[in-house]
Amino acid sequence: FYNNCHFEVNDDYRRDNFAAHISMWDVDGVDIYGCDFINSRSGVGGNYTSRKNAIYTIDANFNVAGRCANFSIPCTKYDYNNFEGFYRAIEVSNVSTNKTVSIDRSNFTKNMVGVYSSSVDNIKVVRSNFEVGGYPTIYFYSQIGIQLNDQTGFIVENNTFEKPAEAVSNYPYGVWIANSGTEPNQIYGNNFADLYYGNFATRLNRDTLSPFNGLGYFC
Repeated sequence: FYNNCHFEVNDDYRRDNFAAHISMWDVDGVDIYGCDFINSRSGVGGNYTSRKNAIYTIDANFNVAGRCANFSIPCTKYDYNNFEGFYRAIEVSNVSTNKTVSIDRSNFTKNMVGVYSSSVDNIKVVRSNFEVGGYPTIYFYSQIGIQLNDQTGFIVENNTFEKPAEAVSNYPYGVWIANSGTEPNQIYGNNFADLYYGNFATRLNRDTLSPFNGLGYFC
């Protein structure tokens, strides 16, 4: 596991091909508690994808969670994970497994996409904070808090999404859902402020034979 670690890539990094602070392929049970992930490199904004990932995984099961900061039982104070300055801070996908991911008590700032997930059923993103729109790029592309593609069974609850005062993007999105299918998925109990879209859904997200079944949004 990783506990209270600081990962940073900056202008002292001498190579051009930085990929990720943590990369995982077909692993199980990795825990990450109260860590900081930062990309503070300057001069890499021309190609909007060049700032890469904090965590990049394929077919991996792992847990990102806050670290208890006062050692009481139950814990009453947490040290959150921090993700700052990445193209996709956490990027996960499944190719040949059904492994899933949990992200809890984490802060995301100045990322193009905070959490990007493809084909990871039952992913959990809860109690986290997303500042959307401050990614350092010269391009005015949409910037997104959470983007979920081709998956179902997700839990997205009790998160906050807001556009910071220094935002460079005119198109910040909170949660983007694409093709969640016909199951009764929910986006529940989140807060959204000053965004272009708080929630955006595209492709198939409901049962065409029973249109009241499918993706729902609940406060």
